[in-house]
Amino acid sequence: MEKTAVEELGKVALLLRMERDEEERRLESVISNRSIKEKKEDGLCWYPIEFKEFGFGNGGQIWVVFNRVHGDHPADNFQTGSPVFLYKTDDAGDKLKALIAWIKSDSVKLIFSTDELPDGIRDGRWAMDVRFDDRSFFEMEKAMSEAINVEKGRLKEIRDILLAYKSTTLLREAQHGLDLFNDSQKNAIETIIGSEDVIVVHGPPGTGKTTTLVEAIRRMAQKEKILVSAPSNAAVDHLTLKLQMAGVNVLRLGHPSRLSEEVLTSGLDHKLSLMPEQKVIKELRKRADDSRKEADKYKRNFGPEERKQRSEARAEARSLDKEAREISNFAEQSLIAKADVIACTLIGASDRRLKEVEFNTVFIDEAAQSLEPATWIPILKANKVVLAGDPWQLPPTVKSAKAAKEGLEITLIEKAIGRSEDALLLNEQYRMNNEIMAFSNRYFYGDKLIANADNAMRKLGIDEMAIEFIDTAGCGFEESRSTSGESRNNSEEASLLCRHLAALMNQYPDLADIGVISPYRAQVDLLDEMLIKDDRIAVQTVDGFQGQEREVIYISLVRSNDDGQLGFLTDYRRMNVAMTRAKKKLVVIGDSATLGNDAFYASFLEFCEEIGAYKSAWEFMG
Repeated sequence: MEKTAVEELGKVALLLRMERDEEERRLESVISNRSIKEKKEDGLCWYPIEFKEFGFGNGGQIWVVFNRVHGDHPADNFQTGSPVFLYKTDDAGDKLKALIAWIKSDSVKLIFSTDELPDGIRDGRWAMDVRFDDRSFFEMEKAMSEAINVEKGRLKEIRDILLAYKSTTLLREAQHGLDLFNDSQKNAIETIIGSEDVIVVHGPPGTGKTTTLVEAIRRMAQKEKILVSAPSNAAVDHLTLKLQMAGVNVLRLGHPSRLSEEVLTSGLDHKLSLMPEQKVIKELRKRADDSRKEADKYKRNFGPEERKQRSEARAEARSLDKEAREISNFAEQSLIAKADVIACTLIGASDRRLKEVEFNTVFIDEAAQSLEPATWIPILKANKVVLAGDPWQLPPTVKSAKAAKEGLEITLIEKAIGRSEDALLLNEQYRMNNEIMAFSNRYFYGDKLIANADNAMRKLGIDEMAIEFIDTAGCGFEESRSTSGESRNNSEEASLLCRHLAALMNQYPDLADIGVISPYRAQVDLLDEMLIKDDRIAVQTVDGFQGQEREVIYISLVRSNDDGQLGFLTDYRRMNVAMTRAKKKLVVIGDSATLGNDAFYASFLEFCEEIGAYKSAWEFMG
């Protein structure tokens, strides 16, 4: 029997539940089986922390600020909005549940779902653990349910087109003033503006995807209200900044602590603070706060009269809070109504303040990095959908191996590109030397990309090679497990990279920016220690370089073993990201004896030999 959109989405919903259960299981296992010391080392616990002050929030809920007392502060997993458990290590009582309002290096503000201070909160030392956060799963499940159960109307049409159970027609609307765009970009802009249903923009590295989207949004925003979304805050901020620069009236939703400094002035909170209503709101909240403090004031004699006064004071506080909320909500809706473009994350599109807002078009950028269920959240809010991204770059993270194997890691844009011939390919790239582009172009993009004339032959020097593969086979550069056992490094390969880079920087002292990449966190940490401290050198994992570019890129592949084991080097999309960050020179260091049994790396090795880019590590020894 032929599969339907409902059946397909039903399976995705089941896989999402599997992923949710796996994430919760992993966190609970770590939290319950480790000591306070181990949890602190893993960034899952703050201890000890002590009460500093308390107050009341906009809705009358109580907040408490805690300070860290002492000790080392490793990187941790806490962030604004995250749920936490608060408890005393010497107390077997129930753990208190709270949400993080803001967090700094040495202090945290927690919000409790009560208008009274929890018993004993001022006394002693407390511990704070990460708690499983199911809010994003709740919103994804809700969106999936709506997409599955819709039986008619615009959403059903969009759903069936996206999953290719229904065809669509792409139309172009001619536009003036596109002389600075190449043919594929012009076609994409005119098709986005002219078509009515679903438009998919396939933007390989360096092809000006963001520039193309921003121009389409700028033109469309003059006539209609647009929602712009992406999986991460960084991606949303990047688009928001470009829209700001293009003169678009954009409103960025999201907690201020998660917004980059460049876009804070476009944030809802910032714009709200400038409105005349803010003075009234502050006054009402101050009066509400005073009423609560009066209610909680200690009294030596506490009888019926005092109980009545406390009750009246708390009722007054609730009334004042309600009035402040109503004025604040009105001000927020006014700002949302006036904005031409609303920008938020995929999960952020579920914001209650957008519930009644009507959008004609939703743009979803970096769609290849998002789980399909998250992508449906903003799609539910519009009559027209623009998906943009590249399925051959970083995929979404799926922690359940079973869910990934059964299809959860397949994104909606990947389905759309695979099931239809209508995707708009941006085919001219403006970043890489032609040789640096060539392998990815051949392996991933069917040789459809061309390098712009300005960068096609760009090199560090006339005689400098654009690509080098330095082969460590036979050198005895064996990989090692990190002390945690969860990553790998290769100290001798790292030393070789450092020597090669030092020689290159000596040869080209004007080199402005260099990226050093490894798929393994332990190797990144090792290289960061070994390399000279220089603002021109950035050392990071593949994920850390997504969306970035450098004049020179080094890649340390690490793996060198007798069994030919490659681990997650076999995630070729991540390697595509790493290999396409360089503008003028790419240096890859690895062991061909370990790499050569894999078809992808065998192809890369053949390519390097073909263009004369192959070198032996022995040339750099001594």
